[in-house]
Amino acid sequence: MNVTGLFSVLYDSIMSNITHIRALLLLLLLPALIACGEPVERSAEPELVGIAQQENEAMEAEPVQGEALPGRLLFVRRGTVWLWEEREGRPLLGEGDAWQPAWSPNGTQIAYVERGESYSDVLLADAQGEFVDRLTANRSAAVSHSHERIYTSQWAFYPTWSPDGRRIAMAAQYGPPTGSPAFEYTLTLFTLPVAGGRRQQLYADDNAHVGPMVYDDSGSMLIYTHIGISGESEPELYRLALTSQVSTPFPGAPVPAYDPVFSPDGRWVAFAARDEARTDIWVLPANATAGSNATPRRLTNQGTARAPTFSPDGQFLAFLAIPPGKSGFELWVADVEIGENGTLRTTRPRQMTRDMRLDADSGLSWAP
Repeated sequence: MNVTGLFSVLYDSIMSNITHIRALLLLLLLPALIACGEPVERSAEPELVGIAQQENEAMEAEPVQGEALPGRLLFVRRGTVWLWEEREGRPLLGEGDAWQPAWSPNGTQIAYVERGESYSDVLLADAQGEFVDRLTANRSAAVSHSHERIYTSQWAFYPTWSPDGRRIAMAAQYGPPTGSPAFEYTLTLFTLPVAGGRRQQLYADDNAHVGPMVYDDSGSMLIYTHIGISGESEPELYRLALTSQVSTPFPGAPVPAYDPVFSPDGRWVAFAARDEARTDIWVLPANATAGSNATPRRLTNQGTARAPTFSPDGQFLAFLAIPPGKSGFELWVADVEIGENGTLRTTRPRQMTRDMRLDADSGLSWAP
């Protein structure tokens, strides 16, 4: 596949969430330019072991087999949430309308996005994929495909649990769309009580959108993707101190960068970033401070990687990437190691799925 074609696939994946939504097009056009850091001391060629078999479209809902993994790993294919448990991946919930799943901290519930005509809502399911509750009500009762329906519907994305499991943070529309026709939205940061109640706006910037986010272990800070509304803006990692409501760029993070996740011990923040023409997974110390000269370290050398997540025991890193010669994202796993100097690194990644074309913007979520 040539470079132009590869970039096209990356863009299509990132924007799978934004059909007819201009604000999210600006937010999620993530792959761009620069990142800096140490080169990977590993082979650039992936090890193809434990590959799940996916023969044809007629078998797309059939379980797939592969390498045994600890815990329960969620990913999305064509609006259906899949679960990888032990050696098997299988459909869990959704029929083309379920995206962006996130395990609760205790692993008993799943928050996910239901996407429909001109709206998206945050829903809850139990660990077996059965519906539990609808946390937002963004769908309009207006006539289908009407201007009124667009104007009276709203969007919510990227549900993220607080460490105590009592609240869910999300990127959501804070007001009606603007423009003629009405397709201009601003996505801001809200939290929503899981037990029921009104949402609370934590952060808003009239000149920027909020994207994928993650809480730290204390629940006092959020790292989120920040991108200016200007067409020339690129996604950056910001951190928001919830007590002071102060938002600042994450020290040492390259631009563009997105898809942040903490390691289970809270010491590291992994994320996707672009280094010239390649997008890979990088890592920074979670306690990086301004002026500390923190330098990101590359964990993968796939060139098309995003959506990192750690296994609950910290022994594995999973991510999504496009295999050489292919056009869709697949699931990959690498072992995590700590070097003699205390730096985090990974082994050569193994490809877990084949020809499934997973939804990269929905990311991954891993529970015990």
